[in-house]
Amino acid sequence: MAISIDWGNTDVIYVPQSYLTLVSGTLYSLDTETFRTDLKALESTEAGIAFPDTHVHNTEVTLAGITYARFIEIISPYTVEFEDGAYTVLLEGSNNNIGEPGIIVQNQVSVITQNSAGLIKGGLDVVLSSGQTAEQILISLSQSLNRMARAAGKLAPRQQYNSVLAASPVANPMSTASSTGIAGESGGGPADG
Repeated sequence: MAISIDWGNTDVIYVPQSYLTLVSGTLYSLDTETFRTDLKALESTEAGIAFPDTHVHNTEVTLAGITYARFIEIISPYTVEFEDGAYTVLLEGSNNNIGEPGIIVQNQVSVITQNSAGLIKGGLDVVLSSGQTAEQILISLSQSLNRMARAAGKLAPRQQYNSVLAASPVANPMSTASSTGIAGESGGGPADG
């Protein structure tokens, strides 16, 4: 069954369970790019053409060799409702606001977003409000720095850039180096080169 929109009445974008992909047990996934293109198709129908767009979309962007995920934002007056039931939906393929209060129609369905960001306007306070612990954020940041430095040829395969974690009050489970930079090297790390 396809998604539908209650145009001009409740403006609810209805997502039946059969539209989702079964992962296992009660876990389903929603390919948000397919969802977005299906919304565009509904907007172009005779019923939908008279109504405002359902969403804003910014496609994937590659910057300095790193591809950042697409961005999909459901816009007012629209909301998203998954067919009610005891299951979980994993949103895949974009950064989006589908699981946000005011967008998602609350029922028994659990929604898992996978949003991430490169540079976050507002800094660490915004990231900490995401529900992750400071340790999770710092470990993720350290891993990202390692991947980027390794991709840029600044780190050998077994070297670790640990200054983010070493400078924090959080225990560093990955640390094998001094607090100044790369495992097995002295100095300030990749930025010194």
